[in-house]
Amino acid sequence: MSNITNFTVRNMQINQNVTLTYGIISILGFFTNLLSILIIFVNKKLRTPHNMYVVNLFVADIYLSINAFLFLMEEFKIFFVNGLLCRFFAFLTFSPPVAVSFCMVFIACNRYVAILRNSTKITMKTTLICIAIVWNLSLLVSLPQLLHLVPVRLRFSCVCCFVFEDNIPYGIFVTVAVFAVPNIVTCFVYCQIYVTVKRARVKVAVQNSSHLDPKHTKLAVQFIILFVLFNASYMPSMIVMWLDKDDNPISAGVKSTVMILFSLNLITNPVVYFAMNTTAREVLCRRKQSKSCHCIKST
Repeated sequence: MSNITNFTVRNMQINQNVTLTYGIISILGFFTNLLSILIIFVNKKLRTPHNMYVVNLFVADIYLSINAFLFLMEEFKIFFVNGLLCRFFAFLTFSPPVAVSFCMVFIACNRYVAILRNSTKITMKTTLICIAIVWNLSLLVSLPQLLHLVPVRLRFSCVCCFVFEDNIPYGIFVTVAVFAVPNIVTCFVYCQIYVTVKRARVKVAVQNSSHLDPKHTKLAVQFIILFVLFNASYMPSMIVMWLDKDDNPISAGVKSTVMILFSLNLITNPVVYFAMNTTAREVLCRRKQSKSCHCIKST
């Protein structure tokens, strides 16, 4: 009971306007990501291997938006305060960000193969296998929370979650294996792509330069933007999770800012996708036009 009281007192420090904004962004994130998935699967032209990686990011955002919305419900937090349900929720909450982090590595490798090797080697089957590997790895990393190998409890930004100060070795493992190493690998691959593309543009007359498709390069830029935005929203959360201690808590203003940054990532993926994908915008516009025409005919 003291755990609930302590959490409620600390949670009251979060500004109500920030909480409202957090909830609105979570709801928008759910519907925008769901709409994006439907548009991709409805149109055959958009059902491509690289778009399956985008769908994977959308799915992770949908689940995170549901968790973020449930975080705002006091009754839900009290219901999950102890026991297996709390560990299970922590397990499922922790998995999507881990999956996104690993997925960024596979996306970078996908772009490397498409741009520098041969795009015909990238099949739908290979992509789905890579996505399955991503989710299996993320669930495996999150498994200690479900098995109670590491403690989980109420925190300012989640219903039930792992607190780094409760198990420092696991916190170091998560920081290094889940975020540091994937980020380093992803940056290295994109640097290789950049160097190769730059050389190809300088040496236009080279025979192998003709296979550099501008479409694949544009997709690489899109995923680089998503990678940067992902780190901009998740890195502050990682820092706060390390610095926020029971005996020396971080100020409510910093926590509020981190919450908003974290929630904004729920809508950045569909916004960037439609902003940089002409085909997706055309499909969305055609569906809007067909609905308006249908309404005019019916009247």
